[in-house]
Amino acid sequence: MFEFKAFVTQFVGQSASLRMQEWFIVRGVPLNQHRIKLYEELVLDGVRCQLINDNEVGYYMHQVTCVALGAEVILENGAILNRAGTSMVALIAHHARKPVYVFAESYKFLRKIYLTQRDIPQRFREDK
Repeated sequence: MFEFKAFVTQFVGQSASLRMQEWFIVRGVPLNQHRIKLYEELVLDGVRCQLINDNEVGYYMHQVTCVALGAEVILENGAILNRAGTSMVALIAHHARKPVYVFAESYKFLRKIYLTQRDIPQRFREDK
């Protein structure tokens, strides 16, 4: 998530039109310190932001133009492995007809395909 934070602050900081938009940052449960730091950095840079809880995503979705997500792993078939809550946000965005963009470094692409969540190796799971 650190790389995603660096990307967002640099990306938003270089674009005047993106700085004018309001950004909603999902806090995450358990409390995600990287997202709180991202929020604080964007506010210091003069970007309008709101820090929201996971359960508020559906309420705010009609106000967004797109959804940006980070990814821990991107599989060969395009599936995303990330922390808990990512699929919920993507499903709500899909239902609201909002585009979802996933940002990840090139070394996070994995040449494997997992058919179900149970096929994912233990080392990629949070419930180790």
